[in-house]
Formats: sequence, C-alpha cells, structure tokens
Amino acid sequence: MEDWGCFIVGGIILLIWIIRAIAGGDGDYDENVFTGRVYQSTFTTDDGEQLPVLEMEINGWLPHSYDGEELTMYVNIVDVTDPNDRYLVLSTMDWQCEDDTMVFLHRSDFGPVPDPGEATDWMSIGVVPLDGTLFPSRGHRRFEAMFSLWPTSVNPQFEYGAPQHTDKVYAAQEVTFGFFVPEDGYLERGENIRISRKHTIALAMCMSAADGFLDQSELNIITEWMEKMASMEIDDEREAFKQEFRQVIDQSYQSALAGTLSMQAAIDGLNTSGQDTEKFEAVELILDVMTADGAADQSELNMLNNVTTCLQLDPGQVRALRDKRIASAVNVSLDKGDLKTLVGISDTMSQDEIRKHLNKEFQKWNSRATAGDEDARKRASEMLDNIAEARRRYLS
Repeated sequence: MEDWGCFIVGGIILLIWIIRAIAGGDGDYDENVFTGRVYQSTFTTDDGEQLPVLEMEINGWLPHSYDGEELTMYVNIVDVTDPNDRYLVLSTMDWQCEDDTMVFLHRSDFGPVPDPGEATDWMSIGVVPLDGTLFPSRGHRRFEAMFSLWPTSVNPQFEYGAPQHTDKVYAAQEVTFGFFVPEDGYLERGENIRISRKHTIALAMCMSAADGFLDQSELNIITEWMEKMASMEIDDEREAFKQEFRQVIDQSYQSALAGTLSMQAAIDGLNTSGQDTEKFEAVELILDVMTADGAADQSELNMLNNVTTCLQLDPGQVRALRDKRIASAVNVSLDKGDLKTLVGISDTMSQDEIRKHLNKEFQKWNSRATAGDEDARKRASEMLDNIAEARRRYLS
C-alpha cells in the first residue's frame, strides 16, 4: 500500500491536465457556468439515523446543446494538502467509484434540462458517506473536487480519475475545501487494510456457504471484487497481489467445502485490523454475494444480522445498504421465514417504536412502488405486503 503514492500521483497529474485543458480550452471558456462546493454535513437515513457525509452542491448555468438535453455531473476528489504529493480519494461503495477501480467517482443524472438550464439556488447533487470513503491520511487536509458536466449520452469512462472523450465535456470546475479526517488513511494503514481484506474474503465465503451451497455466481462476485482491489496496486506488484489473494480465495473455498471455515475468526480479524471503512466494505461484498444467485434465504439474512452486530455497525445503515441492493437487483427474492428480519424489527422494540418504524418503512417503500422500472416496483410492492403483515402480527 505504501507504493500506491507513485501509482496514484501519475493518474492525478493526468487528471489535472485534462480538467485544466477542458476548463481552459483555447481561451474561449465561459466563466459564467455553474460553480460547485463541498462541505461537511450530516445525512438523515430513512430510519432517522444521522450519518457524517460530505455534501456536494452546484449553483449556476448548466451548458447544454438544446432544450431538454439530458445531462450528468461527475465529481472526483483529490487530496492536495501537499502540492507535490496529490492522492486520489477512494471509495468502498461500488455505486460511488469507477467501474473497474476503487477511485471515488460520484455521478448525478439531471435528466432532461429545460432552457435556460440554470440553478438559481444551491442544489445538492449527492453526498459522500465518510464511513465508506478511504482518504490518504488523517488530520486537517485540503481537497480539490473536480466537477465535470457531460451529455448523459456520452457516458464517459473514467480510469484512475482520468476521463475519456474530453472533447465532449461541456464544462468543468475545480473547488477547494478542507476538513479534518479523524482516522488513519490508506497510506498509513496499508498492511492493516490488506489483512482486513483477507478476512473480508473469508466472510464473503461464509455468506456464500450460508444457504448450504457454494454457487458459482457468488464465487464470481468474490473474484471480481479481488480484481478491483488489485487494480489499485502498482503495475510491478499487481500480479503478485492477485496470486496472493487467489490463494486466499481458494483456501477459504476449500475450508467452506470442508465445513471448517470460521465466520467468527473472520469477524475477530476484521475487528482487530479494520476500521469502519473496511467493515462496511465487507458488508458491501457480502450483500453482493447474498443477492448474486437471485435469492436471499433466512440463513443468509440471519448471518447478515449477526455480522452487523459482531462488527458493531449501525443496523440502520446496513439495512439501508441491503434495501438498496433489493431495490436495484434485477431478480432477488427474500425468504419470508422471519418477518421481523425482513422489516427491521428487533425484539427489544416497544409497540410504539414498532409502529413508528413500520410507518417509516411504509413511506420509504411506498415511494418506490410508483417509481423506477417494473422489477423495482414489484419488489417495493412485496415489501409493502411484508409491512402490512408485520402490522397485523406485532401491533395490537
């Protein structure tokens, strides 16, 4: 991990050159386009939890070619505390990073933008969950956020922070901001992060085996995750990393077949070597494994709850990640054997707490029942049925 610096700086230099080139152009750059800002804030989940985040907002004119053109904003973040050593910010959330790397990349689809295409007030385009973000170092840090606006039809591909097809971008802006990073970053915790990811593989293999089968689609998810981790290694060490972690996958697989793979050992390892960022990274992977075969049975849901408790993670945050997978998956069926697990009711809740919780769940899934594609609406309707059944069973 200590060698990531040289690797990432190369990508940063290319990214800065591209952003300044598209922003400066040939001297005809329109300075009246949007501006952006990033600041530390909190985000309230559907369960009422307050999560620490970075809020991203824009204000001003959004350049476009015609009335109603669909636009998309992309945001990269770079640590620029030391001008001579710039480092990319990384993400453990697969929905907020590049397709093939861990490099942070936020995407916000604006849909059709009518003339004149201007945001007269500050408008949020998304948040960065701090628990799922990897910063290079701890302490008071300075960052640059690169906002770039594209026609949605272009769908630019980013690699290590550098976009392709820069001739098609409409506008770009750099914004500097600062905040205090409370935990050691990936430059300081390289070996512990590596160890945590080995325990993450073991935990994911436990999830694969939880229903009594080691499905190939689930094994593929674990391998693809490992490949993404390997993408952040420098060229000279990437193949050695892959070989090392292929052995970890094979050993975990063989132990799972033999019935000797210990979930508790993996959890203890994560608690020893990992911070919340690595723990949520593990939860993201086991959720991908859980939904890979199109079904999440009771044993898998029970394991998810057990992992959440043992890793001392917020159940509301984990449930939000689970629901995001359910809402976006093409075909996932949930085992309805434990209704409480499905709707997020704990045995310690009072009648009033259950009522308030189910009301929030109803509001969340009711909004999804009328939006999105047909599969998403169907899954939302099923969850509404579960909520109605929970009300009948647990509310007098």
